Amino acid sequence: MMTHSRTRLRWYSAAILQNLRPAALLAILLLTALAGTVGHTKQVPLPKPKPKPDVDSLQKSPTGSRLAVPIPVAKPGTLKDLPRGVVSLAVVPNHEYAACLQDLEASGAEFERPFHVEEEGCTLEGAVVLISVPTPSGRVSLPGRPKMLCPFAVKFSRWLNEVGAPIILQRLGSPLAAIQTGSGFVCRNRVGGSLSKISEHARGNALDLMRFDLADKHRITVEEMPKDSFSVALSGLRTSACGYFTTVLGPGSNAAHKNHLHFDLGQHGKSAKYRICE
Repeated sequence: MMTHSRTRLRWYSAAILQNLRPAALLAILLLTALAGTVGHTKQVPLPKPKPKPDVDSLQKSPTGSRLAVPIPVAKPGTLKDLPRGVVSLAVVPNHEYAACLQDLEASGAEFERPFHVEEEGCTLEGAVVLISVPTPSGRVSLPGRPKMLCPFAVKFSRWLNEVGAPIILQRLGSPLAAIQTGSGFVCRNRVGGSLSKISEHARGNALDLMRFDLADKHRITVEEMPKDSFSVALSGLRTSACGYFTTVLGPGSNAAHKNHLHFDLGQHGKSAKYRICE
């Protein structure tokens, strides 16, 4: 009895399979094969996200015809945290440096273009040496030949041409002939503040102005209490700089700036959207 049932079942199955279309038959066979492997399929674990490195990818200056290549450079909080050897604290990518040089040339500024400069362990990639700046009242020289990043040189040249030299001429009646500068690119921490952090001078992003020499031989030395019209001129220079730079300090800000004006383009806070003008 059991044997006859099995025989009939095989016969019916064979008949059904014979009447199925080839496409339907193929689908059944595939489903049967997949059903046998579902229980044995292993899930592949997702890769863990890579931790963020503690270094910034900066570009090394080109030598000869070499292109800039990314190199990892630590981002220290103070100079004592610097690793051994020379470290790039500021880098202008090659294409930005080329565009910046064009802007500086178009302004008529006189400058040198070393690109790479080094100072006691700190280096700049994208530096220039500013020599003189044209203004409506004549060319103003910088005898100290300060080193700085090219973007800072462009900003400083604009300030001097557009408002700096005109203020001197308007207030004192004589064209500005030269500016005696103090610190430009210097490898050091900040001074005069409550926190010891790397100075913008170490990044080539700052300049100190010590004295303004006029064409009529008068000299305006930056000090806490200048006299008469000199005071008005220095006040005008200081106030106008706040529209160009993110940091402007001078006499009265703190003891470290009692005898010069300090301009820089440092970023303040996480948003970098506010300025220090004291």
